[in-house]
Amino acid sequence: MSTLESRNRARRKEAEPVTVVGAGPAGLACAIALARAGRRVVVRAWHRDVGARFHGDFQGLENWSDEQDVLDDDRVYGIGDVAVLATGPRRADAIAVGYLFDTNVPDGNWVVFDGRLAPLGYAYLLIHHGRGTLASCMFTGFKRQAEHVDRTVAFFHDRVGLEMQNPRPFGGFANFRLPRTAVQGGHPVVGEQAGFQDALAGFGMRYALRSGLLAAESIVHGTDYGSLWRRELLPLLRAGTVNRFVFNLVGEGGWRYALKKLGEGDAGSTLRRFYQPSILSRLLFPLARFRYRAPLRDRSCDHVDCQCVWCQCQAALKATALT
Repeated sequence: MSTLESRNRARRKEAEPVTVVGAGPAGLACAIALARAGRRVVVRAWHRDVGARFHGDFQGLENWSDEQDVLDDDRVYGIGDVAVLATGPRRADAIAVGYLFDTNVPDGNWVVFDGRLAPLGYAYLLIHHGRGTLASCMFTGFKRQAEHVDRTVAFFHDRVGLEMQNPRPFGGFANFRLPRTAVQGGHPVVGEQAGFQDALAGFGMRYALRSGLLAAESIVHGTDYGSLWRRELLPLLRAGTVNRFVFNLVGEGGWRYALKKLGEGDAGSTLRRFYQPSILSRLLFPLARFRYRAPLRDRSCDHVDCQCVWCQCQAALKATALT
């Protein structure tokens, strides 16, 4: 093939629109980065509107797993033959259930590690300018979600004087896995569809944004997406798997000790150390990977007369999907 033919083929390829399948944070971050680089982009969503998985609750964008500030990272990017797959999680390994509400309680952020409130997970309360989100994030016991949420409400009522006004229930789910590949049919797979999620706490927004931007980078510059995500994300995914293994291993006594340490200094710096490579994490990773080689599926959620948020969301998503 002549040089001229090669250039013409490259121009034609760049003129073709990039199809992004999925309009979540990962898909939209990818689409924005591609559009700013001058590429034509078509975003396709399964549902009529974006944001089908969320309900107006506060979403956490963690800023401790990497030295680079996540907001600075996003500012750099200015946030079909070619496609990017970003359709979200494939199953529920953890669920978050709670309330959105108005309140007169002053701003604050609280987290609780207590198996009675959130089995193998955590409960949290976030209040900002009179609006709040309260939830139990549980990794098991889905069928008893109502009990866990009621206990969470009672806990924060007793401890911080929480009074909820106009409470609206909400729920969501997440899945965790260590992907062997994040390419399907030759297309980059981003966000939770690829399994990009922190196995310890379930924070996936940063992974979604970063993987979307990496997919855009691979398309714009012709680089290998597999190499990019393995370099940027795989070490953090492995660290999260080890952290989840240790979290489950130490139990509530270990959680209390960890919270005490977090309260003694800069919590962000302390947490960041758990995501840095170490001899201990390298030694523990094979064992943690073996432990979680299978999905973290909650066996109590058998989809039979089950009203957990995983079953409810599946029914709602099917009902709102375009036909």
